[in-house]
Amino acid sequence: MMQTTVSTTQNAFLISSTVWKDVPASLCLELPKMAEHLSKSIDIKNFGEGVDAILFVAIIVPSQYDDHRIDYRYSSKTKQIRIVQKLDYELIVGQSVDEFREYFTQAFVSSLKKLKLKKSLPTFDTDSLADAVSVLLHLD
Repeated sequence: MMQTTVSTTQNAFLISSTVWKDVPASLCLELPKMAEHLSKSIDIKNFGEGVDAILFVAIIVPSQYDDHRIDYRYSSKTKQIRIVQKLDYELIVGQSVDEFREYFTQAFVSSLKKLKLKKSLPTFDTDSLADAVSVLLHLD
């Protein structure tokens, strides 16, 4: 059995997760909180044109059940970046909320920085956005 947590769709930052049943609900509930905090604090339009939203899908399942692909997509029609990223299930299951927030933020920032290598978005500054997310969530 899996749980899914989705943030509200009016936000510029959308965080969804597909997680295994053993992942504590307290961790899953942090994802929409983080998405809302980012959406309230960062104006995505300050980083260029062509992107109105970023959807990040965190995959947190045991490796033997993981058939998901890491994926980076950009839709010019919806102006949405979609990142599907696998996270370390074994590590996350034993984490506190604070540890999970730090780990998730590092994974999110890393994915944003990799986005530049994966997709050509010449009018959008993904590096500066990643730096802003890192600063906002207090990571160095």
